[in-house]
Amino acid sequence: MRNRGVRIALVGLVLLVQAGAAWQVWVVERERTARQLAMHKFGADARSLLAAIANLRAAHQAYVADGQDARAWFGKATTIVDGLRTALAETRGLATSPAALQSLDAAAEQVAAFTKTDGQARSLITSDQRLMASDLIFGDGAESLAACAARVDDAIARETDALGQRLGRARTIEIAALGAAAAAGIIGLLLLLPGGGARPQPDTLSIANASRAAPSQAPQPRAAAPPGPDLRPVAALCGEFSRIGDPGALPPLVERVASILNASGLIVWMANPATGALHPVLSHGYTEPALARIGELGPNEDNATAEAFRTAALRVVKASGGTFGALAVPLVTPAGCVGVMAAEIRDGGETNAATQAIAAIIAAQLASLASASPASQQ
Repeated sequence: MRNRGVRIALVGLVLLVQAGAAWQVWVVERERTARQLAMHKFGADARSLLAAIANLRAAHQAYVADGQDARAWFGKATTIVDGLRTALAETRGLATSPAALQSLDAAAEQVAAFTKTDGQARSLITSDQRLMASDLIFGDGAESLAACAARVDDAIARETDALGQRLGRARTIEIAALGAAAAAGIIGLLLLLPGGGARPQPDTLSIANASRAAPSQAPQPRAAAPPGPDLRPVAALCGEFSRIGDPGALPPLVERVASILNASGLIVWMANPATGALHPVLSHGYTEPALARIGELGPNEDNATAEAFRTAALRVVKASGGTFGALAVPLVTPAGCVGVMAAEIRDGGETNAATQAIAAIIAAQLASLASASPASQQ
């Protein structure tokens, strides 16, 4: 592309797309923080409700306890019930999911049922019918309070599930925005590269070769080139690797690596600096018992993983006999090869040059993380 005006416009468009993606990520992160703070407040208030219900149960049962002044406990129970009603209303104002609201409404109904039972128990105690009052307190009263506590617990679970779903949707929006920004940058870079067009041929032939000129033929249509691999998930994944600050965030990324490579199983092996043995540190698609059976690999063993580690070069194992093929890609740092990413690839993808290139890019990202970690520097 040689037109200067078009190039400037293209650069502006790419910058605009990336600015929009950055703004979208900022909005999503701000909303996520606000929702997490609201959930923290909701959880704290709900736990206070459970404590109040437990205190109310104890005060109610003290009506008929030996050596206790029932009328003194009447006032304490009334105070707890009033506070419980107020706290339920405040907690309901913090709930955002319809299911949590329904559970809190059901809890309020149980408080109303308890209040009715409590009035009956007080009348019986006042008329010196303590045995019948005990039946009400330990029967209907206890059941109403237990049901109220169960509804509050259910509200906590429902609100937590709703928050998880919202955060998942926010994460999807973030990934889409980052992928769009990365794709815009890559496409813009490719379009801005200068094209190497063929030199124009002269319209006429010289006298010397005019007699030997072949008759003109109509140009033959060219076959359409096969579509290349979709690099947007790879670009988004590389962006995620560059922002890793907590090792606990690596397992979900390894799962995405397996998805991009169409791998049924994937293991990241790291070498022990003292013995040179390879140990699995991250995996996807393998159970814990299976990893325990695999154990460690010696650097001199006769397999593709050990060979990739020794030679610091990619190794391919082709599928045969109904088994998947595999790729073993070394993790190379300035200090040398520190590990291997080994993946079992479906559908014969291990021989695909694009799949091998993507695996090498991801292995380079993992190697950068390994060289930046304190453990690898020791």
